[in-house]
Amino acid sequence: MKVTALLRFALVGWAAGVLALILLSFLWPNVLPGFVHYNHYDPTGTAPNLVLIVAIILGAASVPAIIGGVVGGRIPKEGGDRQQLIMAGIFGIILALPLGCFGLWLFSGN
Repeated sequence: MKVTALLRFALVGWAAGVLALILLSFLWPNVLPGFVHYNHYDPTGTAPNLVLIVAIILGAASVPAIIGGVVGGRIPKEGGDRQQLIMAGIFGIILALPLGCFGLWLFSGN
């Protein structure tokens, strides 16, 4: 397999994982409302803001998303290029979401 194909799968997996985590971060305060009012749990006011928390989680979840993209892109060999890209995106999401959910839960204050 060519290196450019592996890079393309890695990029698709990373992009899909990042997009899924950004969408999750918009929905997360509805699930755990303490995430919006984190100063209640940190009276000193030194807690990071929502954008910084999401950026930290995206950085941590980027590696699993890239790995998922490479692994997912290599699974359906007979499906063609389009199916390989779809599977790269799906596996990128599958590997990035658990870490993203854990990170958002960790910073939620619950």
